[in-house]
Amino acid sequence: MNKEISPGYVFKYAALAESLYNSLSDDPFYIALLKPLAGEAAKKTALLKYLDYSMQEATQYGRLFIPDGDPNGVSIWARPMDESAETAKKLAKKSFIRQNIGKHSLHIYDLINAFMADKVQQSIPDDAWYLSILGVNPARQGQGLGSALVRGVLQDTDRLMKPTYLETFNPKSLPFYQRLGYQITAKVDEPNTNASYWVLMRKPVSSLLP
Repeated sequence: MNKEISPGYVFKYAALAESLYNSLSDDPFYIALLKPLAGEAAKKTALLKYLDYSMQEATQYGRLFIPDGDPNGVSIWARPMDESAETAKKLAKKSFIRQNIGKHSLHIYDLINAFMADKVQQSIPDDAWYLSILGVNPARQGQGLGSALVRGVLQDTDRLMKPTYLETFNPKSLPFYQRLGYQITAKVDEPNTNASYWVLMRKPVSSLLP
């Protein structure tokens, strides 16, 4: 059900956005993105919008994986697209950020995105799927939901024989992804967040994960 909890923006995945917020609000990317905003309430509302928009975006341009409608976690994926679709996606995202978070946050987003995209182009195949966002409500972490959110899509990418990749600012998550078959391809110091992040890639396997 769509839900308007902020003027001018209609939330489609409000409960999932809350779960993602609880899981990811301390991520350096989001901290940098929201830095121009004044007050924690404004920052929370803006991040909830961003996370909800990212889920809506995935339904159109990628893959949104929600196991059995569970509101406690979600994985958001981007798939390779032709140039026209990629351009439309980027323009829509920038318009959303400008209107709902602000032009200063859009400038920060552009800087970070350009830097990280350059690093990806150096090491990731063009046909790779991208795990853009993975989040589990802290109350449900450690119960297997996170791995299920990734495995549910890896079954499809394995069948299609497509690699997948991700970027994470959280060093504690590296063993989790490595257990799923990901390997670190780079550690990068990102200048706009003043934080390090890791690029990980997983090659497809010929049989489905157990």
